[in-house]
Amino acid sequence: MRNMKKLGGVLVLAGVVLVLMVVKTLKDHRWPGDPGEAARALALRTAYVQPSDLSSLGGETGILKLEAPAPDSLTASYPVQEVTLATLTDGAFAGTLASGERKWVIVADDPATAVTGWVVLHQQGVRGVFILERSGGEPLKYQFQPDTTIRPEPVTHDGNQEGDSGDD
Repeated sequence: MRNMKKLGGVLVLAGVVLVLMVVKTLKDHRWPGDPGEAARALALRTAYVQPSDLSSLGGETGILKLEAPAPDSLTASYPVQEVTLATLTDGAFAGTLASGERKWVIVADDPATAVTGWVVLHQQGVRGVFILERSGGEPLKYQFQPDTTIRPEPVTHDGNQEGDSGDD
């Protein structure tokens, strides 16, 4: 009976330590802030900025080249920092971005890469990060565009097209 009491005390102590370890682990790996806020920002496109609107962001603005070449017009006007997705996951790098007053604009060739970079930084609590909207004609890709090389055939005075006798 005495051994059971000693063993019970050890089990209770081990249970308390286990609960504390789980709580600490979950606290370190949760999304800071509201994930719904991030989803709304992407869905409503408030996380995006047009190249013409960069000057209206206010304050200092920098460019994060995420595995892509930045347009020359941006590199001449704004400080550029070349990064990879692995760099963005580094907590120290994210802390550097978050500590400054500078707004950051992510430039990437692939829209999915840009959104991934934005989400990674947002998860780490970095605010003031935007995605550069670079349409590159993508919206026009799926819209009807008439062929401008086709000309209407001339119509004769009797209502028939040239070369058509009207006899069927």
